[in-house]
This record gives sequence, structure tokens and C-alpha cells, in this order.
Amino acid sequence: MSVKNVNSNDFREFLKERDIDVLISVACPQILKRKILRIPRKGCINVHYGLLPNYRGQYPSFWVLAHGQRETGVSVHYMVEKVDAGDILVQIKEKILPEDTFYSLVGRLKTTIGPQALIMALEKINRSENSVIKNDPGKGSYFSFPTRIDMAQFRSRGRKWR
Repeated sequence: MSVKNVNSNDFREFLKERDIDVLISVACPQILKRKILRIPRKGCINVHYGLLPNYRGQYPSFWVLAHGQRETGVSVHYMVEKVDAGDILVQIKEKILPEDTFYSLVGRLKTTIGPQALIMALEKINRSENSVIKNDPGKGSYFSFPTRIDMAQFRSRGRKWR
């Protein structure tokens, strides 16, 4: 389903009518507001393709490659009104290979690691397991869209898009 405004009254009513337990976000480009976040009985969760609290925001796979990191991963966290700031249910680490490109890394995270982490998180929620990793908004890092300088840094490390 594609929704123009996830915070609209229409979408809020749509969710309420379905009496949902959990709302899952995988690549939502919008910030959910409190009125939406409160609807699901067991919360709203997001699959983030980075190891929070580091690399909050856009394109974490680009940034870990541009910064020469040796590992990354997937974090499934509860959603709050701030970007990638909710408590973490599950994290799975993944080694960054020397031959990784942006697309190979994103592909591996989205098709293998992400689904595993999401299933683990849903199982925790289903068991009403309350163990989380605190995601201190004062720690970590946040990144937005890369600039030309960022792209040059990415390339200077021998990284490629494909």
C-alpha cells in the first residue's frame, strides 16, 4: 500500500478500522506522528539498515562504506517521533567485505539480514519480551543525503555503486 501522507486522518482511520497489533516500517520516507504511533496495540517498529545509534538517517550503507567501517548491520527499533531514536529490539551485525559495493551491501542487508532481524523482533513482541537496547538520542550519529564531497570520499576508499 502506498500512502501520500502517513499522518493523514484518512490513514489514521484506515489503521484504526483494522485493529492492528504492530505497524512495520521498512522504508518509510515520512516521520510518523504521535497519533499514528499510538494506534497499534504493541507498537510501531522500523527496520533500519545500520547499527543504531550510529548512522541514523538516510543511506547508512553508503555512510559506512564512505567512512571505511568494517561492519554494519540491521537494527529493528520501536518508532518514536524522532528519526531512528526508539529503543532497539534486535540488532544483527554484518561484516563489510572488501569487494562490497553499495548495491551488494544493501542487497545483502535487505534480503537476508533485515528479514531475519524483523522475524526475531516480531517473535520478541509476540512473547511480550520487554528486553530492549536503549537508543540514547544524545549518542551516535545522524547522516542525510550525501554531497559531492561525500561521494569523493566514498570513491577514494575504492568503493563503487555497483
